[in-house]
Amino acid sequence: MGVALMALETTASATRGIRPSTWAWVSAVLFFGLAVAFGATQNNDSQGATNAVASLGIVFHLALVPVVLNAPAPGWAKAAGFAWLTIDIASNVMGIAGASEASATFVRLVGHLPAGAWIIAVSWPLDGAARVVGTALGGWLAGYTLVAVAVPEAAFMPAIVLMLAWLPLLGRSLSQLGR
Repeated sequence: MGVALMALETTASATRGIRPSTWAWVSAVLFFGLAVAFGATQNNDSQGATNAVASLGIVFHLALVPVVLNAPAPGWAKAAGFAWLTIDIASNVMGIAGASEASATFVRLVGHLPAGAWIIAVSWPLDGAARVVGTALGGWLAGYTLVAVAVPEAAFMPAIVLMLAWLPLLGRSLSQLGR
């Protein structure tokens, strides 16, 4: 976890001067790439495929650091956002290090609980679609985590679609707020 926290701090300082709305858009593009890469490697059990997807996951989460840092949210929500990023980065590092997919997935799901809290807290004060999509996304992430052992993995797919929609909406909203 220490490495992940150092990476978060380095990313936060390296991204100063670039608007968080820009980083939300960058994150949207990276998440799209991550979703495509994940889908393309679904039937590929090679360590190379795992490393590629996990590395893209790390970059995606690091791109969100300035968003979590600067999006209007209470302190507890920012802490939840950073917990999510740290836990998901750790789960991706686990995959690169050769941990089983089941172990890395378990850790990732734990991170989706604070992710849901942060996403809802950031989305709730926003207007329109950003609020609706963000609240649905946060609820779906956290809710899926609580029932993941009892439902098919395909039940997670709406979260991917919602994230693909929410990140650009968040970028637009942050841009309108001047952030």
